[in-house]
Amino acid sequence: MFARIFLVAALPLTLASAAQETPTQLKTEKAWSAALLSGVTGAQCRKAIGIELAQSLVRYCRYVSTATHPPCNSQNSCELIAEHISYMAHGTNPPNPWLLPGGAAMHREEWHRVGMLTAD
Repeated sequence: MFARIFLVAALPLTLASAAQETPTQLKTEKAWSAALLSGVTGAQCRKAIGIELAQSLVRYCRYVSTATHPPCNSQNSCELIAEHISYMAHGTNPPNPWLLPGGAAMHREEWHRVGMLTAD
């Protein structure tokens, strides 16, 4: 629920920097928005927002996660994946809300690395 607040806060940054964004970044931001808007259905993320967007979300989740066994799997719900990404941005010490998709914390090289990760 709290993750929806950050979607609205990130939109101006996304629109202002659209010319500088990579295809991976744009797809990830679209996946993030779709995941937040999919709600609390409990359905597999790949079924809720489509396999391509779910895989983009999974790649990003794997990139930002420091967990040994993160829930970054398209068979999990989008809500669970989005909560984990939000936790990685806000539950760390110090908090880093710029890690949310749409934030300005990542450079082109990092987005390239995100796009190279495997997703199931």
